[in-house]
Parts: sequence; structure tokens; C-alpha cells
Amino acid sequence: MLQAQASTRTYDERDELDRHLAGAHFPASAESLMARALHRQAPSSVLWQLNRLPRQRQFHSPEDVRDFVDAAAHPTLSLR
Repeated sequence: MLQAQASTRTYDERDELDRHLAGAHFPASAESLMARALHRQAPSSVLWQLNRLPRQRQFHSPEDVRDFVDAAAHPTLSLR
């Protein structure tokens, strides 16, 4: 049961992240993604995820952002 709850929470968090990144122009920096999320009044869970993104990297798509968010949440995944 806990596994199912964790999986549901992960998908809900990803959906929420996607919703607040919708319409963002890529490539984008972590700072510009954070600014967009703040402008769209994203919840703290989304802001926390974006705050973990590397500052020196440009992200090329929402999928690119999700890959980094997922890798940070699951350290056994490799970061590119």
C-alpha cells in the first residue's frame, strides 16, 4: 500500500510541475523556470523541486527538467 501511495504522490508532483512549466520557453535556466513558477503561484512542492536544479545548466524541454527532478529524488538514477 505504501508503494502505491508513493507512486501516486510522484505522479501528482510531476503533473503539478508540468502544469507550472506549461508555456515556458526553452532552453531555460533554473532561475527563469523558478521565476515562471513563482509568477504562476506554484505550490512550495514545485518550488522546492525547481530549487534543486543546477544553476549553471540550460534545460531544453520540460522532459529535461523532469529528468533532473527525478534523478534528484532517486539518487540511483544518473544525471546527464
